[in-house]
Amino acid sequence: MIGKMYRFQMTGIGRFPFEFLSKYQIAPETKLDIEIMFQETQKRRSINLASIIKPNEKELKKFGWEFNMVCEQTLLKDDYNLYHTWPC
Repeated sequence: MIGKMYRFQMTGIGRFPFEFLSKYQIAPETKLDIEIMFQETQKRRSINLASIIKPNEKELKKFGWEFNMVCEQTLLKDDYNLYHTWPC
């Protein structure tokens, strides 16, 4: 696969805004991040997320949560010959 992986963190209080997950193909990075997402608490919390689509920072901030880009990583293309044998 050729492309980029965007890793970022969202920090906020109260209900996590799940609505944008499918729009940007966003996924939590760890099992702990999933658990934190579902906590409806008035304590400030941070969730680590990843996406193959560059998130729209302005749109995400509309949900009332802070956005912080952690890194933008280039994904390398698979070497077809490395994983396949001939003849098929």
